[in-house]
Amino acid sequence: MAKRRAFTLIELLIVIAIISVLLTLLVPALTQARHQARSAVCLATLKHWSMIYQMYAEDYKGKLPEFVPSTVHSTNFMENLRDYYADINSMRTCPEAKIVSTDNPTGYQPLSFFGDTYHAWQVDPTALFVADDDWGIGSYGENSWIRKTSDEKCWGKVDAKGEPRTDEIPVLMDARWNNFWAENDDPWDDPTCVLNYGTWNWEEIAAVVMRRHNEGINICFLDGSAGYVPAEDLWNLRWHMTFERRGRIDLTWLK
Repeated sequence: MAKRRAFTLIELLIVIAIISVLLTLLVPALTQARHQARSAVCLATLKHWSMIYQMYAEDYKGKLPEFVPSTVHSTNFMENLRDYYADINSMRTCPEAKIVSTDNPTGYQPLSFFGDTYHAWQVDPTALFVADDDWGIGSYGENSWIRKTSDEKCWGKVDAKGEPRTDEIPVLMDARWNNFWAENDDPWDDPTCVLNYGTWNWEEIAAVVMRRHNEGINICFLDGSAGYVPAEDLWNLRWHMTFERRGRIDLTWLK
């Protein structure tokens, strides 16, 4: 009978080295594929949200939800649109940001926290912002300028008062809080506005300046579409009726 030959130590080391090289090449590719898959799920969810806003407008003669500060339940998309979606857990959170960030307390209520690039925000369920049986967690935020208010800059309707490019009007997107009001003079060249997120800037465009998906975020628009926008191009969108585009912003400091 033929004598069985075992692997030598050198041969085993070569095999191990080859496996190590393959793992080094494959792991980044697999990680990237996982992020791309999560981004695709996020984009599909935001496309669903765009349909929800369209359905709401159809039921209210083209009008979008109203912002009523004195009535807390009428200030956020979670409550106003609740009759139009069922699975709260999957509809409000991006796959890349499901876990609540407890490192960023808002200072308003004990159980309210701002989110970040890879963490969700939380609205204190005892603070009357949402229904008593609502979990108050999400990782998307609404451009509050779409809501009807007394301010003439607000869009108010799904047809955006005759605006021809409703595909450039952001509605809901990856965000650090459930709503915000972007303005032309919001700071953009100071990293502390984003990296040290706090009560002083939660209303600003800093709420969405991040790289949750590749180099930017996913957004659904007033025309019913959804897409990806790099962080540098966020100032080119039509946040409100008189928003002045500022071109592509240099955000090389943003990781």
